[in-house]
Amino acid sequence: MSARLRLRLYAAWLALGCLLIGLAACAPTLTPTPSPTLAPTPSTGRLSAAWVDAGNLLVWRTGEAAPRRIASGAVIQPILGPDGSRVAFTRGPRGSALSLWAADLDGVAERELAGPDELAIDLDPAQGARQIGQVAWLDARTVIFNTLIVPRTPGPGGRKADDLWRADAQTGAITRLLADGQGGDFAISPDGTALALVTPGAYGAAQGLIRLVDPQGQPLTELLSFEAASTASEYAFYPSVHWLADSSALLVAIPDRDLIYPPGAGETPRLAALWRLTPDGAAEPLGSVPATFFGLPRWSRDGDWLTYLQQEGVPADNRLGLVLAHGDGTQPTPLVSGAVGALEPPVWDASGFTYTFGAPGQVWRVQPGRPPIPFAGGDPAFALRWADATTAVYASAATTPYELRLFDLDNPIPARIAVVGGAAEGGFPAFDAVRIP
Repeated sequence: MSARLRLRLYAAWLALGCLLIGLAACAPTLTPTPSPTLAPTPSTGRLSAAWVDAGNLLVWRTGEAAPRRIASGAVIQPILGPDGSRVAFTRGPRGSALSLWAADLDGVAERELAGPDELAIDLDPAQGARQIGQVAWLDARTVIFNTLIVPRTPGPGGRKADDLWRADAQTGAITRLLADGQGGDFAISPDGTALALVTPGAYGAAQGLIRLVDPQGQPLTELLSFEAASTASEYAFYPSVHWLADSSALLVAIPDRDLIYPPGAGETPRLAALWRLTPDGAAEPLGSVPATFFGLPRWSRDGDWLTYLQQEGVPADNRLGLVLAHGDGTQPTPLVSGAVGALEPPVWDASGFTYTFGAPGQVWRVQPGRPPIPFAGGDPAFALRWADATTAVYASAATTPYELRLFDLDNPIPARIAVVGGAAEGGFPAFDAVRIP
């Protein structure tokens, strides 16, 4: 049976499932995918793309004839700046991010921002090595990051350092804003004036905390303390914080401390509580939803909608359902259900959300109020990354070799940016893309 025929049969099965749950309008249709063109041309604006091939960093921008290599050896992950003119990237042997670098996309001014010497601060070598954790651009020249502490011998036991650093990609200056234990996971406000920091606490021992600091790490507001949730492992749970596009508030889902465990017979179902936090310190409870621990709510950019995964049937059935609801969790609408492993949590973009369901790489795109449609006409897509509201970059396969492809909502034919023969450690796609109007 051909892959195209399998996709058509799958579409028929999904349509039947939608009818069974009373959502006939959600039945998608799959259309043949045209072959990718060789000349990626977004309809408007300029696209910048950066990717890793065999440990080397390559870049391409709209209007350039061919990709260019701007860094060689041990590159792990690129992170493009907001204007597409600079790229930060992690580097190290065997996929260990021991240093952070930056370069401009013209291939000059490559510099190391933080290496083993700088990162060794306050660290006993017997504890392990400090590695780069989260990396994000505050503005076109400033990078914010935190670190991990990883054992020197292979195996479990690594942890987040809960620190905070700032680096200037133009001068190379680096500042440790918050020491170990004083920072945490971070989310930068869209207007760049504040960082939300999440400290996880300790299950059964210490409360977690969400607070705001300014771009220099100075405290602004404590927003919410919460009971630390179990992860059924040695790793701590960090709730994801969602900034509204106008920076007026943050949304967060806090799970019941034991959500990861199935409730016993006769026990009340465990829920995830929804909160709206504002920079002045107000914390408003919005409601709660029956999400699973690994399918916690994710909001649209404006906060009007959310999606989550919920358990269907008893835990032994290993089935999940994807639910779309209003931003406060009300009026939940089931969209689709499937076996664990066949349904991945959705990812929101500027106009809707995408989710993977069915065969690996089979991505569906949804706008609230409209039926799901196959992304890029059913073209398999992995590590999907939206460069702006209408342009996405993705890999054609889960591991190398793969094609790095461009899809524009204004042009139904995917475009081939490059053929990647050897990506980062493990062969998994490692790339980033930004399109500037």
